[in-house]
Order: sequence, then C-alpha cells, then structure tokens
Amino acid sequence: MGTQNHGFFGYKLHPKGEDLQQDLEADALVREATGPDFILISDPVANMNPEEAIRLGRFLEKLD
Repeated sequence: MGTQNHGFFGYKLHPKGEDLQQDLEADALVREATGPDFILISDPVANMNPEEAIRLGRFLEKLD
C-alpha cells in the first residue's frame, strides 16, 4: 500500500459543491489522496436531475 491511511479502512464523503462538477472533483481528489485500496463512499448533499445522477454514478464507477 503506497498511501498511509492512519488505520482507517474507508471514508464517507459528503461533497456539497456548488455544482456537480465540484462534487466530481472532490471525489477524484479524495480517491487520488487515498489510493485504490481505500474504501470510499460518496453521499452527495445535492439535488440532481436523472442525467446528473447517472453522470455521477458512472464517474464513481471509474474511481472504483
């Protein structure tokens, strides 16, 4: 494991950017910082239309 996670195995992120793009960037930055073996859960605090929700889901799939 390349990243030191200080004993934590996962993290639930509550991104609440001003728009979907900020939420996507927050998720990507946390994934980059924690590495691929760290469990991430994204629980956005935002209203989304169906297209945005699908976009978010597909983006999160790529982040694993």
